[in-house]
Amino acid sequence: ELLADEEVSATFFLIGSQAGKYPELVESIAAHGHAVGSHSLSHKLMPLLTAREIESEIQRANIIFHELLGETPKLFRPPYGVLDQRAAQYLGELGMKIVYWGAVPEDWAQIGAERVTRKVLRKLTDGTIVVLHEQSRIADQTLAATKQIIRAGKQQGFTFKALTTLC
Repeated sequence: ELLADEEVSATFFLIGSQAGKYPELVESIAAHGHAVGSHSLSHKLMPLLTAREIESEIQRANIIFHELLGETPKLFRPPYGVLDQRAAQYLGELGMKIVYWGAVPEDWAQIGAERVTRKVLRKLTDGTIVVLHEQSRIADQTLAATKQIIRAGKQQGFTFKALTTLC
């Protein structure tokens, strides 16, 4: 609701196994005009996996997203922001774009909405990709920070869009 109220679209990088557990949430994200990208099947550190495991992590997640949304994500955010050449090459073969970020405020550490907001606003420039997490234990913090970031960003002249509108 917040994103709709603020007339903002976003990209949600979802873990495939979690998407499979909450299909109605994934469908709602897409139905509200937001983009869905893959964050792998189970958020494993890719360089520690075999080539076959890397392919499985990516493909099994893609299958889940295709079943839920009727299409395979075009965007991939690597778990922990770490990929090796094997994973990057495989993603390229699939036509998936690798997406990193410019602002990751460590919101998962439960640092509070104001601190999350300050960390993001310090990094905010044209094209900055902001990473926020949706875990239930930080949901209130994330919601409050998102609202503050959007409003402060708009006051500074920024717009917020799903990555698919920019690619």
